[in-house]
Amino acid sequence: MKRCLIVISLSVVSLFFIHINIAQAQVEKYKPTFSIKLGSYLTSLSTDVRVDSDSLGRGTEFTFEDLLRLDKSKPLFRIDAEIRISRRFEMDLGYYRIDQSANLVDIDRTIQFGDRVFEVGAKVDGFYKVDLIKFNLKYSVILTDTVDLGLYLGINTLLYKVGLEADLGEGLEAVKKDVWAPVPSLGVHATWNIVPKLDLNAKIDYFFFSISEDLDFNQLQFNAALEYFPIRYVGIGLAYDIRTFTLDLSKSDFGGRLKSNTRGVQIYAIVGF
Repeated sequence: MKRCLIVISLSVVSLFFIHINIAQAQVEKYKPTFSIKLGSYLTSLSTDVRVDSDSLGRGTEFTFEDLLRLDKSKPLFRIDAEIRISRRFEMDLGYYRIDQSANLVDIDRTIQFGDRVFEVGAKVDGFYKVDLIKFNLKYSVILTDTVDLGLYLGINTLLYKVGLEADLGEGLEAVKKDVWAPVPSLGVHATWNIVPKLDLNAKIDYFFFSISEDLDFNQLQFNAALEYFPIRYVGIGLAYDIRTFTLDLSKSDFGGRLKSNTRGVQIYAIVGF
């Protein structure tokens, strides 16, 4: 009798672990070790800019899209990649660019931009560009066949370029500025396998750093996505993404302040192996 109970107990335990392994295999068989996500990011943009001057003092802060009558809703190309290093570690990479410009716009307010003052009615050319390159290392603290919950640490590299140009009576006058800012990111990520082949992903991070009132930056990022894999290693995704960055660089070579608010829906294809 005792031997029979031992055999039954071992059988139950074995069946339990077989069930767990099968469930885990069902989840992992459609999730690639390396994947690329390519798609369109349908954004809502808002960009506040201020460029100061040593001689004229603090510049005028304005919303770039409003001043130059730019379209605040713009589709962007976006690429992301995920590389699974081990069962619990994963690298998350990404890139997208915002490129806005306008020519000969009659501005409706006086703008001090760096060492130049653009009066009301001046015909202004302007541009604003930002390249965002992200690198995150993710670690899964809780990892089961249906739930993945963990932390991630990384860095977002921001490359900003802004400029205004106009004929102020003595030929073309232009002010152009650029700044390179590596911004750390620290956050939480989660994945829930709702049913086989369908995942709900979410991640959020916040980072704030300040040396003084004239040199600080902060960022907030949130992303929620549904991903469906109809066949092995090939899927589609639908995500909502929010990214806000504020860089106050009054005491740097840039000499000013940048604030970018980008949010929108992303539709993308997933291909991996």
